[in-house]
Amino acid sequence: HIISMLTACDAAPEPHDLYLQEENMEIIRLNAAHPAWETVAAFADGCSWRAGAYLAALMRENRFAGWECVIAAFDGETEAGSARPVGFCTLTAKDEMPETCVYTPFIGFVFVDEAYRGRRIAGALIAAACSYAKLLGCENIYLTSDAQGFYEKYGFTKIEEAETIRHEMTQLFCKSTKGVNRMESHDYIVTDIQGDYAFLQQTDADGAEPFQVALALLPPETDTGTKLHGFMGFFEIVD
Repeated sequence: HIISMLTACDAAPEPHDLYLQEENMEIIRLNAAHPAWETVAAFADGCSWRAGAYLAALMRENRFAGWECVIAAFDGETEAGSARPVGFCTLTAKDEMPETCVYTPFIGFVFVDEAYRGRRIAGALIAAACSYAKLLGCENIYLTSDAQGFYEKYGFTKIEEAETIRHEMTQLFCKSTKGVNRMESHDYIVTDIQGDYAFLQQTDADGAEPFQVALALLPPETDTGTKLHGFMGFFEIVD
């Protein structure tokens, strides 16, 4: 489906939204006006993933138009000046797809520093991108990847094989933004577990439909009947 996107910069939300702040970790959406823009570019330039250098070049050339952004994870508090970038992703119109591609927007450049992996930071970055896409009015969000079984954990479904601007074939994934909560925290109960997925029912609002979440994103002790508190892709067990 062709999605109508916001294209005017002044029509988009403020470029410095704080999506997560807990356990000394911040997830922030930023553009070139943010004081941490160059800090994130330098982190991307020096990270172990070779695509990071390409992202750094795009940032320094300010190749992000209007609503497009970088979403970064920081260890520490950015306002206190003690934060260091530990991960990032982007949300852009096409990412590595040609302009003729009918899908938009795309998550791209998902990376978490090796020392911080296993802490569900990638999930928080993806959740923030999905939240922003919903805020822009998008019904779906897309990404491309050659990975097998990774993005399915976050609710993405492979829809086709597609050719990139580098004339390489890749997998194209899609996820609906329906049910994505922008900034709210909620309470849930696990109603069922089937294979690698748990079914969660929201308990602090009437009429919410159950939805599935990969067990890999939930605490290890999660079982049927477990009560959880969730915020932007992070879940913790509550009494």
